[in-house]
Amino acid sequence: MNVARKPGAAGPLTETKVSLPETLLQRAAELGVDVSSAAAAGVERAVSEARARQYAEQHREAVQAWDNYVREKGRPFEDIRVSSV
Repeated sequence: MNVARKPGAAGPLTETKVSLPETLLQRAAELGVDVSSAAAAGVERAVSEARARQYAEQHREAVQAWDNYVREKGRPFEDIRVSSV
């Protein structure tokens, strides 16, 4: 079931069931933590980390080739690079 969209949300919200330890829910309630928002933030972080791992694995050979190139020949245009300091 779709519910009202919260400001800043990535799209329509879908109601779902999540099991959490009772003591964690009690502490969240005592501290005024919005469990839905906290859960969404945690899932968003987990998805982001999984995508980063997936990207790294998919591009492992290209990154290794670039690292080898820089190790052997140095960074391109290093002789004309302007220092940011």
